Amino acid sequence: MTLSLTKPLIKEFLSNTLIGLGINSFFGFTSNKKSFVLAEINSLVQRLSKLENVGQVRAVTYNNNDLHEITFEILSHADFDATRKLAEKATALVVETEWKVCDITKSEDWDFGTQILRDFGSNIKKNQIVTFSNAQSEYLSATS
Repeated sequence: MTLSLTKPLIKEFLSNTLIGLGINSFFGFTSNKKSFVLAEINSLVQRLSKLENVGQVRAVTYNNNDLHEITFEILSHADFDATRKLAEKATALVVETEWKVCDITKSEDWDFGTQILRDFGSNIKKNQIVTFSNAQSEYLSATS
């Protein structure tokens, strides 16, 4: 019996081999796109939290089973002009990350947005929060 490896099988074999070796990406073979996306989301939250006039940042998904639509909520008590500048900088970072995720995942159905808020409020459920900008930040699975 001869085993024929088609392109999808080769890609799956290489991906599984790379995972077994603890390597996430090698020559374009990404072994775990979800972990890449989560890492990019967390990195973006940390970069947004370092912008001027930012108190805290959180990434929120409104569909608990899908990370494709995320709003980056930014807590800020700055005046109007400073908030406008913050919104411009934050939007640029968010769009840049969205494009990067689209390129790596080879999918264009990602939708990242920003909101500048004075109060986070309590209408968000814990399982909708993907990550926070605080020092004890951890991934809270949006699918749990």
